[in-house]
Amino acid sequence: MSTRRIRGSSKKRTNKNKQSSSTPTNKKNTSSKKKSPALKKRSSSTKKSTRKKNSTTSSSSPSKTKKKMKNKAMTKASKTASSSLKGDYMNICLLLLLYTLQGVPMGISAAIPMLLEERKVSMSVQGKFSFASWPFSLKLLWAPIVDALFMHSWGQRKTWLVPTQLLIGIVMIASSASVDTVMDPNQTGDDFDITFLTGIFFTLFFLCATQDIAVDGWALTMLKKENVGYAATCNAAGQTLGNMLSFVGFLVLNSYKVAT
Repeated sequence: MSTRRIRGSSKKRTNKNKQSSSTPTNKKNTSSKKKSPALKKRSSSTKKSTRKKNSTTSSSSPSKTKKKMKNKAMTKASKTASSSLKGDYMNICLLLLLYTLQGVPMGISAAIPMLLEERKVSMSVQGKFSFASWPFSLKLLWAPIVDALFMHSWGQRKTWLVPTQLLIGIVMIASSASVDTVMDPNQTGDDFDITFLTGIFFTLFFLCATQDIAVDGWALTMLKKENVGYAATCNAAGQTLGNMLSFVGFLVLNSYKVAT
């Protein structure tokens, strides 16, 4: 009996020990389960932050790539522009010179109405002088003749450029001898002879328009295909430069009574 009691007591002790050893593990499990929501919140917050970072980097990366692409395109365009103009610098300078010479008679004709107003010429008489600029509006009528007729020994464009430029100079020099009589300060009002002055500038504009047809056609063959667009720039820049120089220069000389 005593041995049975001892065995029973020992079994009870072992069961108690097992229970005591099992309880802390259960407590640990419950504590870990309790802590799991906080960990989940932290993990979710970290995931959100990483997502935000990734989104910002992904949104900023396209803008950076676009800027890089634009910079590369600009550098390529500048390189191609500089490389395409090689061999055409002298041609562009020649076009600027020819278009500038065309603008000189235009600038002088623009200063004539101011001189007419000083002499108290009526507006009806001044209106007749506006016919002098008509050749530039009507140059389409003889443009096919300029393109079709030429001398093979001189070339298609030089056949018209050289004579027109020489005639412009001859007309301006010849008309300068009779300017004093035409622009006589004693002639005022309706007594002013505007027909002779209109005829002089009409011939000048006719020659300039013919030269403009020849220069425009020459620019198409003179420049490279990728540089043909610079011909319009030379036209605008050259004519405005010649117009400004002759208009301002004539008015300055007239103010000092050097030119009338």
